[in-house]
Amino acid sequence: LLWWPICLCLTHLLACYENTPLQQAHRDYREQIHCTPYAGPDADHPHRRGVPAGVLWDFFEHYRAFILDRNMHYVVSNIVLPLTESSRTSFADLWGGRTVVHFVSHSWNTPFIDFAEAIRRHAESVA
Repeated sequence: LLWWPICLCLTHLLACYENTPLQQAHRDYREQIHCTPYAGPDADHPHRRGVPAGVLWDFFEHYRAFILDRNMHYVVSNIVLPLTESSRTSFADLWGGRTVVHFVSHSWNTPFIDFAEAIRRHAESVA
């Protein structure tokens, strides 16, 4: 009979972990992803690994309350990896992969908001 309270406590802890605000944000974000992956002969080529600026900005807006002024290390480990682990794919592939128009290199140590805003501003300037 001593194992019963322990099992009940562990079940409660697991249920709480699965229902954190971040976990709910992941579920909500996954529901927004509606795309058909590109299936052409060059589907695996790196030029098909683009993420549209609007997708990146919407991603930031969705997770803004969690990202705050954190950097890419936080974003990847706490948001991107949990989003992509079940499909074992990249973030770009979640959205079907788009043709790369501009290649962007960036530091993972700067705040993610700075990166997302720079991409958004560039997209607006070339639109």
